[in-house]
Amino acid sequence: MAVTMDGVKVQMQRSYMRYRTGQVVTVTAGLARTLELAGYAKRVQDGPLLEFATVPEPAGLERAESLMGKRRRKRA
Repeated sequence: MAVTMDGVKVQMQRSYMRYRTGQVVTVTAGLARTLELAGYAKRVQDGPLLEFATVPEPAGLERAESLMGKRRRKRA
């Protein structure tokens, strides 16, 4: 049976054993909680997984209008 442990990223606020101040390390959830309670580390919040960017539209750009939403008049 395989056991997987998810890591938690923490940034060290003070030196603790082999970890130095300012170092970002991945530890188990239990150790992360212990280090937080003792004041040795703070959890690092992951940023968004997706980033979006916008580009300004070029000058003189022509757009086509769709007729899908407009009703056409029936010819008699």
